[in-house]
Amino acid sequence: MTLKSRPLKLFFYACISAFSILVWGPVLTDGHPAMAQDNSFYTTIDPDQYIVGPGDGFRVDFWDGSVPTINLTVTAEGMVLLNSMGFVDVAGLSLTAAKARLGELIKKYYADIDFSISLTGVRSVQIMVTGGVAKPGLHTASASTRVSEIISKAGGFIKGASRRNIILEGVGFDSNVDLLRFERLGDFNSNPYIYFGNKIHVPMVTDSSSFVHVSGEVVLPGGFEYKKGDDLGELIDLALGFTGLEGDSVYIFDGYESEVDRVAVPITDLSMPVMPGNKIVVGRTSREHLSNYFSITGQITIPGRYPCYGGLTLDRCLNTAGGLTDEADIYSAVIYRQPESDRSKETQKSLNKFFINDQSVLSDREPVSVDFRALFPDYLDRIPILPGDSIVIPIKTGVVTVYGMVKRPGMVTYEGPGSAARYIKKAGGFTGGADKSSIQVIRKTSAIRLISDPGIDIYDGDTIIIPEQEKKKSIWDKIKDGAMILGGLGILYLAIDNAAD
Repeated sequence: MTLKSRPLKLFFYACISAFSILVWGPVLTDGHPAMAQDNSFYTTIDPDQYIVGPGDGFRVDFWDGSVPTINLTVTAEGMVLLNSMGFVDVAGLSLTAAKARLGELIKKYYADIDFSISLTGVRSVQIMVTGGVAKPGLHTASASTRVSEIISKAGGFIKGASRRNIILEGVGFDSNVDLLRFERLGDFNSNPYIYFGNKIHVPMVTDSSSFVHVSGEVVLPGGFEYKKGDDLGELIDLALGFTGLEGDSVYIFDGYESEVDRVAVPITDLSMPVMPGNKIVVGRTSREHLSNYFSITGQITIPGRYPCYGGLTLDRCLNTAGGLTDEADIYSAVIYRQPESDRSKETQKSLNKFFINDQSVLSDREPVSVDFRALFPDYLDRIPILPGDSIVIPIKTGVVTVYGMVKRPGMVTYEGPGSAARYIKKAGGFTGGADKSSIQVIRKTSAIRLISDPGIDIYDGDTIIIPEQEKKKSIWDKIKDGAMILGGLGILYLAIDNAAD
């Protein structure tokens, strides 16, 4: 090789070195960063459901300040040791029962001093998630985490995954998890806490005949995955109840809507079991009867159908029906109204893109745009109610769900109406690569999907989804691309040069 070619060869060696550093450098220097264990609370724990276990932390505060604060940790054997007082076995107890048992021992030594016992830290557990999720495998979470949050950590459901027959395997028992019931009705019993030794299996729904279809005078009609033990009442609850325009009977069809296979059930008795493949149709009362009535359902003292007269407003409707219950969520209430003219199929199909879970704009009723935050409680008299209107008052769930590009996806405690930014912060804030300008919000009752920025108002039961930002090549990415090209040229040059030698 000539001296002239030596600088050129050195240049190509440098290109190959740069290529190697770019490819292998991040792996050699960074590896896989360990995830820090975060035992801070970002959801409210139900003390009657949470089971105390090894690693949980307690704190005892004495109100008069005469005794220093005592910090306690549950041992691997499920014991809590209080120096100079003794020990308490809390293994397998609910948080309520464990605090009561600790209090009994402390009172023996500090009978004249008021004190409080708080749960200050929860243990971390690893849960195996299998089946219809995007990232099956072991996932770490705190013991205050519910099944839905673990599934979110596992990447969420894939297409065709079951939402009503999720299996939670425990030590000596298996239980069924119905996340659709949790999402629709706020039933936390259908979304239990996870504990050490639990496994979650999400089965796939491969047979469309395993669905039960509900249509007619229900708020959100559609197909519902069958679960063993389902009855009419359960399916109608999942469809968010009657619209208030229902007739006297519910009809069950055995797969085909024919008079031969039809079973009529009085609307006052919904305990009749249903089977996979059944079709449930809630009949409608005659239009003549509805011409001067409105209906109100959900969390109202006396739900039902009431006469509608000129000048009627929402505040009078609520008073007529006995007022809201303690569990009513007025901010998520929806008023459904019959449009003045029928929409074309094309228009209706376009509108349905903004709904989720196979829910759609009903052909004869659509949600009315109302800002309940601005109008409740003093200005409900500004909301007119028309004949045929259907008012739905949902139940409070106490949570907002945050998914996508946040540090701690899952449920966070609802603290009243506020911006999406507020609840994203409670979920740990944005991660790198989050698209902060196209946040998706799904309303609890209407299931309408909105796209906005972090300033959008959030209410009880809403779901926030932060998508990933479309990746654009940075200057560093372009430099890496250039280095890889030069590295390839260097390898090619050396191969030719060696062959020539």
